[in-house]
Amino acid sequence: MSAFASITLQNNAAANVTFNPQSIDANGVASFLSTDTTVLDAKKKVTMSVSLPKNGGSVARVKQRVVVPIMDTVDTTKRVAEAYVNIEFVMPKIASDTIRLDLRKYADTLLTNAVTTAAVQNLEAIY
Repeated sequence: MSAFASITLQNNAAANVTFNPQSIDANGVASFLSTDTTVLDAKKKVTMSVSLPKNGGSVARVKQRVVVPIMDTVDTTKRVAEAYVNIEFVMPKIASDTIRLDLRKYADTLLTNAVTTAAVQNLEAIY
């Protein structure tokens, strides 16, 4: 089991952003808030949970989310929207370690692939 400790992610400028542990709710969702601002509503947030197969269930799930607030340009303490990404791994309990590792690596490299970059940066569809 991973420790509930700070995590560091890189932004697009390759600068490290630290996310400190905030809380773990009753459903086991761990929340982390960025340390790059003092304005609470402007803090970026990471959440993560792991769910093992329930009674009679056949899959384990890992859910992660990164939220980036969009602040008002006039009143920079006012959150007006948010951009976010959800990542969900759904793995049958019979999946081997190799399959789980491959799934994670495929997701990792898909996020850095040119088609994902073009879609996110330029809103380009695949033709």
